[in-house]
Amino acid sequence: MPAHDALLARAKRRARQKTGFYSHAIIYLLVIGGLLLIDLLQGGGINWAYWSAMGWGLGVLAHGAVTFFNGSGLYERVLAHELKKLQEQER
Repeated sequence: MPAHDALLARAKRRARQKTGFYSHAIIYLLVIGGLLLIDLLQGGGINWAYWSAMGWGLGVLAHGAVTFFNGSGLYERVLAHELKKLQEQER
């Protein structure tokens, strides 16, 4: 049963990461779409909204990379290190 609990905890964590990314991407699309619309309605084409799209877009890309390409197990290594440190302090 403990192995099942560990798998369930990992699955929940991954599900939270993915849903967090999807929320971030949807909000990005809605806000940037609105900014682009405002920029276009002001006349003169797209002048300023693309800077927001590029800056925030880099953040969305980074979020996606961490969410979907985190095969390095960085979180697990840091967690194991912190657990070991805390266990040594309690001795």
